[in-house]
Amino acid sequence: MKAQISYFTGTGNSLRAAELCRQALEAAGYETALSEIRRGSVPDLNGFDFVGLCCPVYSLGAPRIVREFLQSLPAVSSPVRAFVLATAGDEQDVGWTVQEAKAALTAKGFDVVLADAVEMPNNWLPMSYVPTADEAAEILATAEAKINRAVAALLAGTRVLRPLNVEKYGRVRSAMLHGAFHRLGVRRLWFLFRTNDACNGCGKCARICPTQSISMVDGRPRWSRTCEQCLRCMNFCSLRAITQLEFLGKGSTRNHYHEPHFVPAGLEALTD
Repeated sequence: MKAQISYFTGTGNSLRAAELCRQALEAAGYETALSEIRRGSVPDLNGFDFVGLCCPVYSLGAPRIVREFLQSLPAVSSPVRAFVLATAGDEQDVGWTVQEAKAALTAKGFDVVLADAVEMPNNWLPMSYVPTADEAAEILATAEAKINRAVAALLAGTRVLRPLNVEKYGRVRSAMLHGAFHRLGVRRLWFLFRTNDACNGCGKCARICPTQSISMVDGRPRWSRTCEQCLRCMNFCSLRAITQLEFLGKGSTRNHYHEPHFVPAGLEALTD
């Protein structure tokens, strides 16, 4: 039996979710592989018994790169069971994420048997509270238990399909927030990143960016329109040199967060 789990992650939450799913599937006898979602890379998902997707929630929806990935998938020749697990800084802010992913997979011929979300520590430090290390550890422990229960239900053949719930802000306001980010914000917010005088030009942010959206120009990082707003750059900057909307949120004074197991590609080379 074979399973394939695709994931996109900014600061490690969705990768941790994918890894926990992999461990549980392998314990049940599945040969399981993890695959990071990258632009231009589309796996052949025929011949698998299970296909999974783990991704974060960005403003009540799936990240743009995940949407593009789902749209680019070729249709499978026969139904393949699939699951979607979204990670959110607030479980009440999942919005349309799992519904979008489920619809896209169903259109490609997949049989989605699990579509759910789990709350994991928030990383959006420009405009919201980011938990302390102790708070994050408690949230992660709860999340890991829920993920393990979700995979157990999956293996038992139980269908778990999360209903749409946008009552926190109301449907109209939620739709406005969702649309503003996904139709305009993700295409423009990259332009609002700044570096302060603490920046020493180390290049870490450029090295670890999951979409290669940062280049170093005259010793300072410069962002481009392929940026997904994952905030890996901000949360991994130990100098707190990267800001965005600082005049509104004072994000440079907030806690930084990344999942404790997570070491992004490129960071190892900088610490050797």
